[in-house]
Amino acid sequence: PLVQLFFLFYALPEIPYIGFSLSPFATGALGLGIHYSTYVSEIYRSGIESIPKSQWEAATALNFSRAHTWMKVILPQAIPPVIPMLGNYLIVLFKETPLLSAILVVEMLQTAKIIGSETWR
Repeated sequence: PLVQLFFLFYALPEIPYIGFSLSPFATGALGLGIHYSTYVSEIYRSGIESIPKSQWEAATALNFSRAHTWMKVILPQAIPPVIPMLGNYLIVLFKETPLLSAILVVEMLQTAKIIGSETWR
């Protein structure tokens, strides 16, 4: 995540015709959000794939609509086993938030350097 945060904060504004800069907070939220959303999507995928094929076939045999199959058959069985893994990633996300200080500290030091060069204090 640190390399991704550095890329979003320093390299993204330098890309011609696409580059735009974000505030450090927005960069951190976007960077960690994208990083952990990939892991969370894999957790949900594994929960859905753990549902036996017979459950899908039973919903088809009962002539359930696609939405009804998901809401009444698949998701109630897929979500409970997924919750502990989501909790683990939430803890890891909180443990990795200090990585955001790498962006903010550099930003604060750069600001101090600019103020020092302007005021000679």
